[in-house]
Parts: sequence; structure tokens; C-alpha cells
Amino acid sequence: MRDVYSAVADPTRRRLLRLLADADELPLHEMTARFRVGRTA
Repeated sequence: MRDVYSAVADPTRRRLLRLLADADELPLHEMTARFRVGRTA
């Protein structure tokens, strides 16, 4: 359970989770365009 909290503590991951929760569908290229990380990150 501690790993889950560590993962969610990351601001980029929180933004990603919020995007996924708010979107009906979100293609990967649209998602990655909103972040300063690569697709493999």
C-alpha cells in the first residue's frame, strides 16, 4: 500500500489520473502532449 501512496504523491501522476478520470476517451498522443515526459516515462 505504501507504493501506491508514493506513486500518487507524484504531481505528474496526479495530473495524469485527473485527466483520465475526466475524459471519456483520451488517445495516448493527446495525453503525452500535455506533459513534459516521453511516452515511455
